[in-house]
Amino acid sequence: MSATQRALLDRIETLAGYGREADSRWLQLCRQVDPQRIIRNLTQEHISGPDKEASDELDRRHRRTEGNSATIPWECLALRSHRHSTRADVVGTSTAGGYLVPTLNTESAAQALLSMLILGQLGCTAVNSSANLNMPKVSTSASTYWLSTETTSLTESDQAFGQLALTPHTVGGYTEMSRLLVLQSSPDAGDVVATDLVRKVKRAIESAAFNGSGVAGQPHGLLGLTGINTTSGSTFALSTVATAVGDIGDALDTDTNPGWAAARSVAILLRQRQEFTNGTRTIWEGPATYGTLSSYNAAASSGVPSATAIFGAWRFLTLCDFGGGLVVSVNPFTPASNFQQGIIGMRCFAVIDVGAVWPGAFTSVTSVS
Repeated sequence: MSATQRALLDRIETLAGYGREADSRWLQLCRQVDPQRIIRNLTQEHISGPDKEASDELDRRHRRTEGNSATIPWECLALRSHRHSTRADVVGTSTAGGYLVPTLNTESAAQALLSMLILGQLGCTAVNSSANLNMPKVSTSASTYWLSTETTSLTESDQAFGQLALTPHTVGGYTEMSRLLVLQSSPDAGDVVATDLVRKVKRAIESAAFNGSGVAGQPHGLLGLTGINTTSGSTFALSTVATAVGDIGDALDTDTNPGWAAARSVAILLRQRQEFTNGTRTIWEGPATYGTLSSYNAAASSGVPSATAIFGAWRFLTLCDFGGGLVVSVNPFTPASNFQQGIIGMRCFAVIDVGAVWPGAFTSVTSVS
């Protein structure tokens, strides 16, 4: 990796806050926040205790004022997600994804969100911001030259710089349920609905990171970016892996988190394909969720388009969180017809953006078969 590219990576790490000590008081508060309790209390138009304290703090930071709403910190959702992980998920062997499990020792809101997505398990960068953010981007690196004699002059070569503009993009979901259902259901219908909305929001973020269109409110995902490498995955074999890996050039380094993201159907297909004729190893090793693809870390997701796999130095893909958490609102009896029917509306919002500061650090493998 060149000095210019190393400087870019160092700058990304600075913006991302790597090595920053966690705010222990805030994390302790997040441990006391109960998303299910928040949803339940919002249907009664009242939250209190640590739920309200954490929500009010995030609303203050992000200058939000919404009626009968609460912001659930990403840290809280991440902590609960890891609390419910199975032992096999947490301490499994490397091929079972053990090395992919993130920790929450130095946490931020964006890092917490990232840890719930395969983007976090791949090693993407996470940053927080309350305003539009421009990150440095090297379009062309400087060149180096050998000097033939002591009096040989160096040839000038300049870097071409650009910026990756990260701006807020809002994704959300809305659903309705009857008040009678809320009162009588077991398990609590509000909890079930909220859990489903959170899951859908996470999937939407993941899908946008890989294949967002860049229009109609979506961020622009990796696929289709100018500068990303492409290759055919027809009759995917070890030679396909070599091409995809080689195409990212100097981005291939141990500390740039090289690895694969693939559609689940691709993971299942390659799990059945031998790496070498008459060999015992398959191209994809381990579970179809998290494993290895020809010795590189690999994760599968429905967010990656079908018949597609992406190899990249994932440190150069950045997720920016603008909201600090998931904003959940419950709006009983609006419009007026809902009052007559006893219908309660529930919605949730997340505000994020994604972008690659080095598109050439990724290779898209399409038409995998």
